[in-house]
Amino acid sequence: MRGYAGGAESLDAMVIQAAHRLAPRVVARVRAKADMEGVTVTDIVRKALEAYAASSPGAKVTYVARRPR
Repeated sequence: MRGYAGGAESLDAMVIQAAHRLAPRVVARVRAKADMEGVTVTDIVRKALEAYAASSPGAKVTYVARRPR
């Protein structure tokens, strides 16, 4: 795995760059909303993927954004 040096380093401490195909309009809307909420798109994607990975197979996963302050 790229960026992994082995040893005692935790998998949670590693970060990989990933590319995905998304509609430009969706990306623009996500960026605009993230900017309004003071969060990064990376934060949003990470939280959504963590919720998906933690759910049971076949479960409906919903992303709950933190409320703007």
